[in-house]
Amino acid sequence: MTLASYILPKIESGEWKRVLFVPTGALMSTVSYNEGASVPLLGFGNVLWKGVKQAIDEKGFLGIFLGGFKASVAGISAALIFGYISSFIFEPKMKK
Repeated sequence: MTLASYILPKIESGEWKRVLFVPTGALMSTVSYNEGASVPLLGFGNVLWKGVKQAIDEKGFLGIFLGGFKASVAGISAALIFGYISSFIFEPKMKK
């Protein structure tokens, strides 16, 4: 919607010359449309929701707080580990 109503007219009028699009795979995939959710979610949001929903069924009210962590622990851990490894490979520096 943002593309059609705001960005596209600026490109067509020549006001903007270069635009970088970064689509999210969860919204663009034809095989994972809504991933069973009633509203479009990004992949991570859907993982959290499914984890919370399952934990509520198993543990009741406490599942609200535990389900998201249990469902997303592998993805969060991988992001932290690979980010840490990348910091050694690319030697990031703070801007002054």
